[in-house]
Amino acid sequence: MPTFRIFTNDRGKRGRVPLYSCFALRKASSAEEALKTVPEHFTPPYVAAAKAIEWPPSAADSSWLEKHV
Repeated sequence: MPTFRIFTNDRGKRGRVPLYSCFALRKASSAEEALKTVPEHFTPPYVAAAKAIEWPPSAADSSWLEKHV
């Protein structure tokens, strides 16, 4: 089962850019399933919705990070 890193917009925004921070790592079958684990206080009325990004075990590999972050 893939691992997803969930990012929430609990830091508001700077200018027009939402500032995300990592909430948690979750194992789930899809990004939608991973997002269902986010507590309600991290969902709207924040500026931007929470995001779930698949986070492979090789995330420590800098080439993967450069390509996806």
